[in-house]
Amino acid sequence: MSPTELALAHIRAGKTQAARVSTLARSSPEGGGPTTVTVLQGGLADDSVAAVKTVLRYEPADGGWRLASSKRTQKCRRGRGHQEFSSAACV
Repeated sequence: MSPTELALAHIRAGKTQAARVSTLARSSPEGGGPTTVTVLQGGLADDSVAAVKTVLRYEPADGGWRLASSKRTQKCRRGRGHQEFSSAACV
């Protein structure tokens, strides 16, 4: 599986209530090094959270990929908290 496919499986993109899911993968110029995948989920069926951004970093390992780090942030709906992506909770 590619890092993007692994990232989508990790966040269970097929089981979320997101109306929109987009991905952006960035790897080293050589293509054989670590890869960072950003997954943005928008149009959530949630009254407080407008969007969720997850940034996952994969490193090559044993002919495949190993998850090295994962960070989840969220953006609140207007009137429900912060309007920038943050790890702080929405109200």
